[in-house]
Amino acid sequence: MQKKTDQAEKVIKTLYSDGKVVEVMADISTSGQGSEEQDAGWFDLFSARYFKVVSVGATLFLFQQLAGINVVVYYSTSVFRTAGVASDVAASALVGATNVFGTMIASSLMDKQGRKSLLITSFSGMAISMNSNNGA
Repeated sequence: MQKKTDQAEKVIKTLYSDGKVVEVMADISTSGQGSEEQDAGWFDLFSARYFKVVSVGATLFLFQQLAGINVVVYYSTSVFRTAGVASDVAASALVGATNVFGTMIASSLMDKQGRKSLLITSFSGMAISMNSNNGA
């Protein structure tokens, strides 16, 4: 599409064999035809074409903000100070380290388990923990 056919042929020869160059180049040229789309403006985000995508993205962003992690991070120094930890820096470092450690675990589990199963498992765990606290 950028008219760099010589470079494309060289890469195809590296990836495949010399005999595949013509076939792959033909596939690339036919797949690139008619793929030019017009640029979308800001007002196009509110059109019927993009409504579903924009609404799902905005809803996910809203749920992320309402999940509460921002409150935990913001008020963590106050909570630790009330619990007896004298150093605000140590409290913030502990929260940050926990956040990084949890993110690393979640990232590795997402690759193995998938997002859907992790979401269902975490929701079930939260629901059970909320139920067990009501009886106490």
